[in-house]
Amino acid sequence: MKKHYLSGCAGAAFFLATATAALAGGAPHISVTVENGSSNMRTTAHYHCAGKEMAVDYLNVDPDYLAIVPVEGRKRIFALVMSGSGARYASGQYIWWSKGTDASLYDETKGPDAPPILTCRE
Repeated sequence: MKKHYLSGCAGAAFFLATATAALAGGAPHISVTVENGSSNMRTTAHYHCAGKEMAVDYLNVDPDYLAIVPVEGRKRIFALVMSGSGARYASGQYIWWSKGTDASLYDETKGPDAPPILTCRE
């Protein structure tokens, strides 16, 4: 599972209109502005999951690292949390865990030993 490290965009404000605008039900548009001088970057990884392609956006604004992952038809914002291996992101009951070219989506309500609800490969 690959951890997405990014740098750049020096000297310019990084304006991010995130996937929250795509939330269902006419949810309000939310944007975040990151100040000049921050080391930041946005990348998109394309995964193959259960016969379908899924795009995940990674937003790295040191010291915050986010992933925007589609779950059940909605784009959810996941925050990087402590992990012994790979990059582990959390959003509500869901965990998105990437390591190398593999990634998995877990539903914590299924129990600590439950298999992933989705497995993916870049």
